[in-house]
Amino acid sequence: MMARTKGHFDDMWDVFGFAQSPYRVTPLAANDRDMELFTSRSRGESAEFLSMMSDDERSVVILSGDIGIGKTSFFNIQQYLLVSGKAGWCPKLIPCSRLTSLMAKDEPNSLARRIVYDAVQNIQAYCDSTKQTVQPECQAVSDWMSHRPKPAGWQISAGVLGAGRQVQLPPVGDTTLETWRTILEALAYEARRSLGVKGFIVCLDNAETLSQSELAQLAMSYRDTLFTIEGIWWVLIGQSGLYRQIDQIDRRVSQRISGSGVELSHFTLEEFHKMIEQRVQVYKHRDDAKSPLSKHIHDLLFQASCGEIRFVFDTANTLVKKTEARVRLQASGNLPENMASPEVLQRLLTETLQKELIDRQIPDQWAIPVLGSMSEQAITDLHEAASTRDILEKFGDDTIRKDAFERFGFVSAEEFVTGFLEPLRSRGFLGRVGAAEGEYRLKSFAWLARQLRSGG
Repeated sequence: MMARTKGHFDDMWDVFGFAQSPYRVTPLAANDRDMELFTSRSRGESAEFLSMMSDDERSVVILSGDIGIGKTSFFNIQQYLLVSGKAGWCPKLIPCSRLTSLMAKDEPNSLARRIVYDAVQNIQAYCDSTKQTVQPECQAVSDWMSHRPKPAGWQISAGVLGAGRQVQLPPVGDTTLETWRTILEALAYEARRSLGVKGFIVCLDNAETLSQSELAQLAMSYRDTLFTIEGIWWVLIGQSGLYRQIDQIDRRVSQRISGSGVELSHFTLEEFHKMIEQRVQVYKHRDDAKSPLSKHIHDLLFQASCGEIRFVFDTANTLVKKTEARVRLQASGNLPENMASPEVLQRLLTETLQKELIDRQIPDQWAIPVLGSMSEQAITDLHEAASTRDILEKFGDDTIRKDAFERFGFVSAEEFVTGFLEPLRSRGFLGRVGAAEGEYRLKSFAWLARQLRSGG
């Protein structure tokens, strides 16, 4: 149970008995406390990922899954297991606290520069957390990339096992991919030699932002350069089917990858409720605290999410805030005017709010109208040629296939997908149905609006 934070008497979450929101949206971090919040899936993805990271020298691992499914949280918890030595047979590695995000139009050399910069930050953060001295080579690279002047010029030790040769570093803007490789090699060697680890993790995030040709260019450029450095474990994170996409681009690249990648599956409803309960237990500061929203509301949000757990927590967090604001507004109208002080008014409002709640949980009769209002507002804000309201009326059930294009006024299935279904999916209002080709399902606020209109 988390200790109550001083000064939180009038905080909204304190009313419910929590030190902070149990619907926290930010990804789990690689630390002891967040390990308590981690809910493992029953399909063995954690063991599969760690198995692929168990090589004693280097590794390249693909981690993929649908948007909002919890890829970053999963990755960070696996990092925690690796750096803490709790991963059993796996090597102890410096975690990647600073992920390198892939960006459209990335080219190999400029991306390598960002990779080195982030690797230096991660090594320095690890040294700070473990109270170890930053290695001379790491500090030299940091100073060099910061353009700090040095009369004799910048150089680092390189060569076999990081020794035996001095490499003069050119101006940062003139550095070649081969030199970036040499720098990473030196950083990895020094980490292995002096920090009590086998190396460090580099994570390339958001692979879906690259076009297929851009991804192919980067993958082929790094295949026999950066991906072969001893002491670096690479993790590439992207949306569902990433390994299959890379394998189709060039099998020479996929042959560098450990296994066939880890594809995260959706949480089951049972696993989702376990996740909520874990968060309640970790963040509560009162023994009688329970989740601020009922199981029924949680079920509605989970069904609407199509597996996007981030949507569930973000919506739940906002729903509690909006409901609490409505209750306070109503309560304030029943209090005497000209209160003695703002502090007294705040205390009386908080006490009134607590009386309105049933066992410190928002009643469904309060939550559902607010959720309905949020859903209607979300779909009203769309500015598509055909409104989401039309979708709600024309969907025979909760799903639609691309071959129903004529019902929506399109001349072909391709135009229906590219001009209507995919844009709505990118906005989070539709989700693809499993591996089915061209089949979509109402999602998030579109699903909720329809469900709540029908009295669900």
